Formats: sequence, C-alpha cells, structure tokens
Amino acid sequence: MTFVCKENCGKCCGPVPMTPAFISLNRDKIQNTNYTLTPAKFMKRVSGGREVYALTKNLECIFLTQEKKCAIYDIRPYVCRIYGVDKRLPCPFIDLEGKLREKPISELLDK
Repeated sequence: MTFVCKENCGKCCGPVPMTPAFISLNRDKIQNTNYTLTPAKFMKRVSGGREVYALTKNLECIFLTQEKKCAIYDIRPYVCRIYGVDKRLPCPFIDLEGKLREKPISELLDK
C-alpha cells in the first residue's frame, strides 16, 4: 500500500521555505494574503540563504485553500512532496504503509 494523504486535512501545511521568486510567480494562487516574509536562516548553508518563510497569523501555508487543499499541488515544494512518505517527516495520522495510525504520532514519540 502507498501513502495517501487524509483528504481535506491540511495539518502539515505550515510555513515551508521557498524563494521570494517562487512566491511572486505564484501570486495569483495565494490564498492567505495576510503574511510576512521571514528569512529561513537554517537554509543559508544549503542554498545561500535565498529561502524565506511566508508566515501567516495562524501558521498555515499561504497556498492552503479554505477547503484545506493545496492551490499549488502540481508544483508544491520538495518538502511537501516527501512529507509522510519519508520516515524523517512522518504524518501524524497515517503511517508509511498508508494505514491510519491507532494513536497520534505525538503519543508515540513521547515514549
């Protein structure tokens, strides 16, 4: 079985590092226009520090629709593509085999 997201969830759709150019190119798809750009300082060593976070008041991605769908799904950033399918970025609700977790991952990590 393969990983399939829980439909209309959006729990993992927080701020992700992206370039100002990417944000500008996709300005027409921005769902939450009340945001500030904050440097993603930890990315400096990887990319020369060009990435920023588009931080909203509720810490949701600026491209997350009210229906909890990704407005840029086909061109979403790499970290969004591997979330839930990489063991280092586990989904709190669905395991790597695509099965619904019996307990939230936060309870499993506390042990």
